[in-house]
Amino acid sequence: MNESAPSANDNRATTVTSGRRAMHASPQDEARGLEVVRLHQRLEDWRDCRRLSVAERWPALAYEIICIEIRTLERAIARQVRELF
Repeated sequence: MNESAPSANDNRATTVTSGRRAMHASPQDEARGLEVVRLHQRLEDWRDCRRLSVAERWPALAYEIICIEIRTLERAIARQVRELF
């Protein structure tokens, strides 16, 4: 076994670090990117609730509230993406 060879974990860590440097992502950009991912997940969760409300024949008011939340999340995601790019 060659003891001077780096372990697999070391190679992966170097690759990730090198990739971040190559992208020149600032901590602020990374935070915004994570926020977009978080908002997107919330949007997907609300879309699942909307589908369930339709399937379960929830009252129209519940359906409308869910649709409002989805539109709000879509706007928030679009705003975050515009700020990133």
